[in-house]
Amino acid sequence: MAGVSTVEVATQVPFYDLCALLEKIASTTGTEKKKKILEFFVNSWREAHAKLHGTSKTAEYICCIDGLLLTHFTLVCACCCLILTKNEVVLAKYYIEILSIGKDSTDGRKLLNYRAPKNAKQDSVADFASVAYFVLRNRCPEKGSLKIDQVNKYLDQLASANIDHKRDEAKKALQLLLRNTSALEQKWLIRIIFKELKIGLSENSVFNVYHPDAMELFGVCNSLPKVCMDLHDRSIRMNEAEMSLFSPFRPMLAERKHINEASKSVEKVMNNQSFYIETKIDGERMQLHKDKDSFMYFSRSANEYTHVFGGDPSSGVLTPHIAGCFSSSVHSCILDGEMVVVDPKTDTWLSKGMNVDVKSLTAYENDEGHHPCFIVFDILIINEKKLANLDLVIVGGYFGVGRRSGMTSHFMCAVAVPSNVPGEHPKVFHSFCKVGSGYTINELRELDQQLRPHWNAFDTKKPPESIILAPGFKFYGCCSPALVIPEPQLGQSWALLFKTGVTLRFPRLEAVRSDKMWYECLNLNELTRLKSVAEGKLTYQHVNAEEKSEPAKKRRREAVRVEQSRTVAKHFKPADVSSVEEVSQMFQEKEFYIVNGPSSHPKAVLEKKVAENGGTLTQNPCSDTLCVVAERINVRVKNIISQDKYDVVKASWLINCLDSGELKPWIPSDMFHSSSRTADKFAEEFDRHGDSYTEFATAESLRKAFDNVQSKNSAVPLSTDEILEISQRYFPDNSPFGLFKHCRVYLDQFIIIGNKSTGIPNSSLELIGLKLRMFGARITDSFDSKVTHVVFDERDLCRLKELQRVTQDREVKQHLVTLDWVTQSIQAEKLLPERHFRPVT
Repeated sequence: MAGVSTVEVATQVPFYDLCALLEKIASTTGTEKKKKILEFFVNSWREAHAKLHGTSKTAEYICCIDGLLLTHFTLVCACCCLILTKNEVVLAKYYIEILSIGKDSTDGRKLLNYRAPKNAKQDSVADFASVAYFVLRNRCPEKGSLKIDQVNKYLDQLASANIDHKRDEAKKALQLLLRNTSALEQKWLIRIIFKELKIGLSENSVFNVYHPDAMELFGVCNSLPKVCMDLHDRSIRMNEAEMSLFSPFRPMLAERKHINEASKSVEKVMNNQSFYIETKIDGERMQLHKDKDSFMYFSRSANEYTHVFGGDPSSGVLTPHIAGCFSSSVHSCILDGEMVVVDPKTDTWLSKGMNVDVKSLTAYENDEGHHPCFIVFDILIINEKKLANLDLVIVGGYFGVGRRSGMTSHFMCAVAVPSNVPGEHPKVFHSFCKVGSGYTINELRELDQQLRPHWNAFDTKKPPESIILAPGFKFYGCCSPALVIPEPQLGQSWALLFKTGVTLRFPRLEAVRSDKMWYECLNLNELTRLKSVAEGKLTYQHVNAEEKSEPAKKRRREAVRVEQSRTVAKHFKPADVSSVEEVSQMFQEKEFYIVNGPSSHPKAVLEKKVAENGGTLTQNPCSDTLCVVAERINVRVKNIISQDKYDVVKASWLINCLDSGELKPWIPSDMFHSSSRTADKFAEEFDRHGDSYTEFATAESLRKAFDNVQSKNSAVPLSTDEILEISQRYFPDNSPFGLFKHCRVYLDQFIIIGNKSTGIPNSSLELIGLKLRMFGARITDSFDSKVTHVVFDERDLCRLKELQRVTQDREVKQHLVTLDWVTQSIQAEKLLPERHFRPVT
């Protein structure tokens, strides 16, 4: 536009002013006061922008809030500095190196050990930005000279250097910032880099200051520049946040609920009977954008993964396999769903706990390797037509509580029943959903004031004939219709509450329509058609490789294969114990988690037996759980054992208790795993083989103890000295079978000394060797220095001289004896003097 200045406001505003603003907001008490300070700054920025650019939009609109909003969202270059891995120690080392601060100095230790600075004063709190401020205040200029756009440029350089692992360039960019910014500016710069402003304002509050519709638009487009550009004029309201192709949006998430609170409330509602819940798919929330042969994939955080899954039918690990599955009538669409990993060998989904990242998959062929699978939740846009809105009519209201008390906070919405008379307006409405979100308090007050003149008291005995509810359903008011737009997901979870038989999942009021009349709302026929057409699918059939290449008329008819829906395996399901009658109180106040059982007593049978005997059951062990019962160790049991919190007991113990009718104490042989408390108790009452110190032994207990002794984990190799020590301790008197227990004997039965392969056949020394072993001797085939005796056969003394020569060269001499020394010592039941039995040639 002619006459419009090319100068940007960011080039005129010092970064110091932004930091002073943040400092003032942080020190102010009260959210509303903080927002007024911020609002004054934003309005001043708008006025400066209007003077320079008039009413034209420019990209620099983003700059007025980049120091604020970018601390929460990583969409602009400043937040790329998080490549520093959000590790303050890395930044501290940069400061120490650039400013030549000694690592062992007081300031150096403050920076490196900022979480607990021992030598810091009271003003140096355990926040890295504050610690850095007190370290830098005597090393930086009193006031910086950089404008906001210059700081952004240096942050760009710092981010690029970290991405490219160019440490010197990163150091240079940080050095320029240090030389041209004050300690106060450095403090807020650090907080911007690490996304921790700590000014007492949430991103929602900041968005609301900029524009009332900013948060809502950001939730749809996930683009901060788009928010600032589209909502540059605060006086102009946005009717509806538009989704567009190839622009990521933020999907609505379910409310987080604590598992204990949720399980108790659900079990109470279901009266402890069997019920079904939707499977939690453990993957990555992903959205697919398609326009003809162009595809793009975005995560929930607006990160793009097109390079992984494929931007066209010839690239990526997913697009080539699904591009042909769309109906020929579908030119463009946006799908919201979950991307999971499939193991083709087991035909199952893999969870995140299996260390498989769907975003890191590579191409696969012939069913080899893991496959990506995109599970679609919603169709948001198809052929440029938005499917996320329905026009409904308000027919009733519910009074609110808390901040919404005194006005209607939730609304009953309905669809019209078409009249049988052509051209006549509908006179009957069927209840369809209840909506209570999507508007602020101020918007709710405005809507309440608009509808208040039309409210009529609801008479349960004489309900209005024009509004048909589900049987037994009541609400608090009835009004003349007004049009609304909730975001739909057709479902039947609460369908029985509404006359239509279906309702919306997570309905959200988008806008009050003033451009349409009440009789132009969605009618029952349109709703039925919306529900029935392909059940929300884009196409009616699956496409495989064979069908794509084969002409339609030649396709062979195949038998219809009915696949059962995925469900929990029968042997993993908890038993329905709601109708079980209690026969004893053996397990009273005892909670069990039964993982599996033997074929004779499967999981369901054991659970019913526990319930019959007064016990309670859980499917997730906690501090109140007595023990985990299992027949065999599987992945679930291994995970429980790895936590080292619970006692994992064999199913045989529980079966024995049931058979005997009494709760038996555990013994070591009953356990797969013992908690530290149980292990300490076992250590006091049993030895390491499971033999009790206090209970009388039985044949069964001894058998188990000896089995443990013989097991691999219990076997402990003993040295010769240890064996002798044990023998001396327990058998101090001379034992007839320990006559030679101190002897290590070499038998002269090899032609070559010490060579076992040259043994003399039918040697008489073989029998002598057996006798020596019987009476405790250790026989060796090696003539080493540990040998105490060498036994000869007097009929073969060929190797005597050589053995004598070897013996003479050793410090400890070996006894050379004939086999008579062995036989006569056994007869005498004592060791006879060796000198009387020396071999003589």
